[in-house]
Amino acid sequence: MAYTKIHAIKTTLVKALDYIENPEKTEDQLLVSGYNVDPLTASMEFTMTRVMARNMLGERGGKKGSDNLAYHLIQSFSPEDNVTPEQAHELGRRLANELLEGKFEYVISTHVDKGHIHNHIIFNATSFYNFRKFHTPPGRIAIKIREISDRICAEADLSVIKAPAQLGRSYQYKTQKYGPSWKRQIRQRLQFVLQAAGSFEEFLDGAARLGVTVDTSGKYVAYKMEGQQYVTRDRKLDKEGGFSVQGVEAQIEANREVRERLKQDIREAAAQSMNCREFRAELHRRGVEVKQTRRFGTRYSVDGESVVAEWALGSAYSTQAVQAALGRSEGAFMESGSPMDCLEEEFRKTNQSTSSEVGVRVGRDQVMKTTAAGILVSVPDEKTGADQLVFIDHNHVTYHREADSFTVYLGNGYDYYLGAADGERTAARMRGENIIRALELKNGVRPAVLEIGAEDIRAISPKGLTIHIPELGIESLFVEDRFVTYEPTGGTSAKAAIYANWSYSFQAPDGSSKYVSGSDLTKRLEARQTARTGSLLARINAMQRRKLLVETDKLFNALLLMRQNGIEDMGGFGARLDSLKAKQASLQETVKTLQTRNAAYQTVARQLVTYHDYLPVKLQSMELSGKARRSFEYTHEAELSAWSFAAGQLEKSGVQPEVDPEKVLALIKEQERELKELKAQADRLAEEAKALEDARDELKRVQEDGQRQSRPRSREQGQEL
Repeated sequence: MAYTKIHAIKTTLVKALDYIENPEKTEDQLLVSGYNVDPLTASMEFTMTRVMARNMLGERGGKKGSDNLAYHLIQSFSPEDNVTPEQAHELGRRLANELLEGKFEYVISTHVDKGHIHNHIIFNATSFYNFRKFHTPPGRIAIKIREISDRICAEADLSVIKAPAQLGRSYQYKTQKYGPSWKRQIRQRLQFVLQAAGSFEEFLDGAARLGVTVDTSGKYVAYKMEGQQYVTRDRKLDKEGGFSVQGVEAQIEANREVRERLKQDIREAAAQSMNCREFRAELHRRGVEVKQTRRFGTRYSVDGESVVAEWALGSAYSTQAVQAALGRSEGAFMESGSPMDCLEEEFRKTNQSTSSEVGVRVGRDQVMKTTAAGILVSVPDEKTGADQLVFIDHNHVTYHREADSFTVYLGNGYDYYLGAADGERTAARMRGENIIRALELKNGVRPAVLEIGAEDIRAISPKGLTIHIPELGIESLFVEDRFVTYEPTGGTSAKAAIYANWSYSFQAPDGSSKYVSGSDLTKRLEARQTARTGSLLARINAMQRRKLLVETDKLFNALLLMRQNGIEDMGGFGARLDSLKAKQASLQETVKTLQTRNAAYQTVARQLVTYHDYLPVKLQSMELSGKARRSFEYTHEAELSAWSFAAGQLEKSGVQPEVDPEKVLALIKEQERELKELKAQADRLAEEAKALEDARDELKRVQEDGQRQSRPRSREQGQEL
């Protein structure tokens, strides 16, 4: 398997690129390649992307944001892997492509001058795709890189072992008798403070509010909580330096940049929307998704990576404020109060200890590869049915020789990075809780079946039932309909299937959201001695009536959709769907052509912008002579090199440098607006196709139900003839 690490490059980009491209280390640069960049001119092209970002986005492009120029990622393979240089290079490219999602330029080189083959990947800190900065939350990015690399290496059969018993150390699951460790508690609080802190002073204040004292007087930052005997150094919390003074300041700056970008996106989306649905659609087009959970409240996912809690934006951007601002271009989102004011209350609500490790049994058929570092497990996607792959390291795996099976220990509150089994796409990260559920449902794990009395049921709906047991501290706990059964005659109770390893969220009497494990919930309910009184018949009948109304409404909408689309029978759905797919394909071709044209314009614009931005520096150097000129050129070497490169590229492409870059930028923005509209049309076609597919499935279901009911049945056995 491979060892990975990453660090930022702030000042020595040229030297770093020269080092990794050294011909003596890369077989005369045969093992050097670039993505969207020529390795030999990468430093200048990285610079042009940063300059372009400043012109396109202003301060949001990074002029006053993070001072990172690039990131240097190292992927080092074990000598035991017997990996070839070409294979190592390809594995490095896969790692970079999956990590960066095709949005950042990078140079990759494979070094073969030492006892072990290793990749160096240097990628631009600024995206050429949307001109945003690469977001590096403390700890998470290093974990993400390692998990992706481990999975890719396992898929490539590196370090594969024949005998699973040769796995490194068997992990023995142990509960923490004395609760979370000091390190975990400190890290949890500091990461929470970093969500909203706008300066290092605010970080210190927020840490103090959550019971963490911070001492920056020594070589290392020392953290300590009340009751802790010895201090915890920053390096103990994060080996990459995420909790040093510099690491904290970098994270504050990165988070602030994301928050400011998100605020602007919210303001613009709200001004262009008349309702919440339009608002979410506008944010989606800007790469922002709105997520609402009972535990965390409203959160925004930015570009699929950064997650920002609503409270961290301040009260001016609360859900109520957004709703009030819809359709208004002025007078909305007036800043008031600091998110730090509600820090303690939000921490209490959202950071209750919920993450624990759960052992899940998986069979040999679900383990795709066994390596010395861990196993590659197939996880079914409940929505699509497609298989996804997750790598579990050997510290979290136990092999059972007698049954030839494994137990994997998963953190239900931890995020895992999965890849698609077909290798054609990359899946998004998945919560450990969802992996646990998917594996146990796939393996047919039997749940405990509990009787829930009528007096303990608050509500019954077509979606499920809501349990209400105040004496157990449960105000409301929802169980999905597929895990609930009712007696045909109503009875005095319902039966709920509760899985021991699952976590169940519930609302406490004080309104707070909490979690309980299925095993604990089962113990609580079984320990109660209550008399079964009352009947569920009336509520079940009401639920069935509501369900019938819902199904009738679905059928009506399906028939209406058929009429609107001129479909006369079931066979007509296929022709209409084919027509929609053809339109989608045509739109995609138009989008592809426009993107290619826009990419060419962006290349010219980058060169023009760089040429004009650094022309004053070039002219100033020409006015000097002798020692003064040499000193000036040494100080401004990067700017002068970028200017010379841009001038050469413009001359090569036949573009006059006198062309106003603002006109080219305006043309690019106009084409981006056209692209946005075309993509919106494609989204609408996809929604229309999905509605037709749902209507077809609904009509098919009704037909099949009618056919089953019309079949004669045996009087004695009730079997179909």
